[in-house]
Amino acid sequence: MRNEIFRVFTSGFNGNGIRMTPQETVWDTLNAVTGYVDHLQQIKKGNRYAYIFFGKGAELKQKAWELLLREIPSRPAEHL
Repeated sequence: MRNEIFRVFTSGFNGNGIRMTPQETVWDTLNAVTGYVDHLQQIKKGNRYAYIFFGKGAELKQKAWELLLREIPSRPAEHL
């Protein structure tokens, strides 16, 4: 799965046919994960939408979000 997500990131396509220019940012990385889960990942059984929004796909996107938040430097509130 990691390799497939990396290919989404480096190819510049987010899975729904929209071309993007990866800048190697946290946001681009999250878009690669969500693009893969929502549009490219093969679901063996069950409802695709349930998988994406409530199942393992949702868990994978949440885990990616949590890991990527660690990569964002903390800044004082006045700089936001």
